[in-house]
Amino acid sequence: MKFSEFMRKARGDISLYELSKRTGITAQQLANYERGKSRATVDKAAAICRALNVTYTIGGMKGGGQHVQKHSPAKHSRCDDGHRV
Repeated sequence: MKFSEFMRKARGDISLYELSKRTGITAQQLANYERGKSRATVDKAAAICRALNVTYTIGGMKGGGQHVQKHSPAKHSRCDDGHRV
């Protein structure tokens, strides 16, 4: 799953405006990430993961797949490079 697809699924009913407030990334830029028109840096992807309280993992699974995992607010997320964020 590409990060753009992941972001759309993970965002759920949270508006781009709300996600923008949570991350400090403009709603326009977030929309570009979701549409696949721009690629998020690791730092931006980590900020999005933190704001959505999810994990996005690249590779490490059979077939190189990715998965989405929701967390309780007290837990840390791992985003893109496997580091805790």
